[in-house]
Amino acid sequence: QLLSPCVSGILFKTELDYLQGAISDHPDKKLAAVVGGARLSDKVPFMDGMIDKMDKVIVAGALAFTFLKARGAQVGSSLVEEDMLGAAKKLEAKARKRRVPIILPKDV
Repeated sequence: QLLSPCVSGILFKTELDYLQGAISDHPDKKLAAVVGGARLSDKVPFMDGMIDKMDKVIVAGALAFTFLKARGAQVGSSLVEEDMLGAAKKLEAKARKRRVPIILPKDV
């Protein structure tokens, strides 16, 4: 039987509190976000916020193919969200403006 409410536990809250402190209490510290998964559509707001807070953003997994195609790379039959190419380009433009590199895999 499945539980109907979806909630996060105390450990998750503790980890979020720690990360919030690491980001806000140490503005001089270099920070990187590693973002993975398959769909950019699920991660646009998260990545947009990370560009504001991080020194670099590392994109891994199938998510990288949408960014690579937006940059003009040939990705063959790899999973790409065609309707998110514009969003990828906007995130890249924001990152360039803020001098935050978005690092993508090179071995594809």
